[in-house]
Amino acid sequence: MIVRSRPDLAAPLLALTFDDGPSEWTEPILALLAAHDARATFFVVGSSVSGREPIVAAARAGGHEIGSHTFSHPHPAALGDEDLREEIRRGALAADARLVRPPYGEDAQRFDRLAGELGLGPTVLWSVDPGDWESDDPGAITRLVVDGAESGAIVDLHDGRREQRATVDALASILPELATRGLRSVTISTLLSA
Repeated sequence: MIVRSRPDLAAPLLALTFDDGPSEWTEPILALLAAHDARATFFVVGSSVSGREPIVAAARAGGHEIGSHTFSHPHPAALGDEDLREEIRRGALAADARLVRPPYGEDAQRFDRLAGELGLGPTVLWSVDPGDWESDDPGAITRLVVDGAESGAIVDLHDGRREQRATVDALASILPELATRGLRSVTISTLLSA
């Protein structure tokens, strides 16, 4: 099953998600989430987990959810089924996760089929993409997230693979703005079960 949002959701809930970690930026993000009593889902890259297991454990202990973003973040469309299946399997094993997200949101149907064959899923995409992975402007990131914030939305942010200071700075503005609008950030599993 591929999930992009919960458009039918009447409750004032949305899901903030973070891709590509864990990294040095994950801990500041966790601190901001804790300060605002917000929960999120972290789609981690399996190869980045090694040596950062305490960060992943801290995320779980803080009530956040861990999903897999494959083992090495390849372009799914560039891999054959066997290689992509192995990326999905190794990533989920390293992250101890069932939720999965394809890198770049690419080849989602095939990715979902292969993940399902491994007993993993759902495959989680997003409805709001502020492009923080390529932006150094916290204000622009904040505006794009807040403009797309609505009940059932899934927001795709990043906590790894590059300088993410702008994401951390934007999150410090995003979280109070969501609260002002009466929206609460929850994990993907909470969003899907609400």
